[in-house]
Amino acid sequence: MASAEISSLPPPPEGFVTPASTHASLSVSPLHFTFAPAGRSFEYLMHLTSSPSADDFPDHDDTYEDDAPTEDQSAQSSAPRVHPDLLDHHDMYQLLGLSTERFRATPDDIKTGYRRMILLYHPDKNPDVTDDLFKAISKAFDTLSNPQKRRVYDSSEPFDDTIPSETLTKQVYEGKKDFYMVYGPVFQRFSMWSVAQPVPQLGDATTPWPQVEKFYKFWFEFKSWRDYSFAGEHDVDSADSRDEKRYMEKENEKERIKLKKQETMRLSKLVELARKCDPRVNKHEEEMEQAKQAKKGNKAEQARKAKEEVERKAKEEAEKKAKEEKDKALDKKKEKERQAKLLQKARKRTRDISTTLTTDSDEIEKLCQRLPAQ
Repeated sequence: MASAEISSLPPPPEGFVTPASTHASLSVSPLHFTFAPAGRSFEYLMHLTSSPSADDFPDHDDTYEDDAPTEDQSAQSSAPRVHPDLLDHHDMYQLLGLSTERFRATPDDIKTGYRRMILLYHPDKNPDVTDDLFKAISKAFDTLSNPQKRRVYDSSEPFDDTIPSETLTKQVYEGKKDFYMVYGPVFQRFSMWSVAQPVPQLGDATTPWPQVEKFYKFWFEFKSWRDYSFAGEHDVDSADSRDEKRYMEKENEKERIKLKKQETMRLSKLVELARKCDPRVNKHEEEMEQAKQAKKGNKAEQARKAKEEVERKAKEEAEKKAKEEKDKALDKKKEKERQAKLLQKARKRTRDISTTLTTDSDEIEKLCQRLPAQ
């Protein structure tokens, strides 16, 4: 290889001052990129990690080497490649590589999963992929990216609707089974249907009573988004007439209403059984009853004291009245005795005066008897 000739520049003129760098005042911020697990680089990465053979991608060329993902991009690739024959065409979450996330998947997860899967399982890139699988992936994205359709699909997914039986609840009430181990997972499972999020959970023995009260209030008023429009025995599209179609729709609606009613009753029973054997509720009710009895006892004591006070006052009033009457009778007696003494004195004086006027004792006594008593 020929060496390049380097020419030197002439020295600057005398008195030349080097200007300040025009870039000294510029502040350059580093650029940050978020790499999604999709695109040609991701496809190339999945090609390398899934199979060492280049036969899987017959259209692969050297341009992929320039787009090979960096270490940071590799860390963002999530789901491993699954053979097309192992994909369930009816499991929409699996078709988008979201088997683990399922109903917890966010809209961004669904978009990213769709981009990743159409590159991995595009018929033009992978000869093992059929058009039906590619259409199923597209249909899965169309369904799960639509909130209404996704709600119906999630509602049709297999779900464990069982709740603790009364026998098991009795064992919990008797202390033979742990309340939080039995009921905690059940409430956690049913919380996925709640319209309001986040859903208060059961907690443990240390949960403060206001939170326990809030928990039961929430579940007693539980509002479910579960959609039973998928349910129904009759296929409306197979109806031969308008009347038959109307009949099928009516019967299907009855079945949906029945399922919704069963869900409401099931949740109500779950909450009632849980509250019945919740040790925190029982403890709180015992404390409330003790406080009530204490308050009731205080009221009874107050009533007894009030009654005794009334009786005491009545007794004092009666004694006072009796004393007054006794004193009045005594005064009356004394007055009577005083009047009698005065009468005796008056009669004696009359006799003394009459004896000077007459000697008839009978007349004198008659005269004395005529004197008034007062």
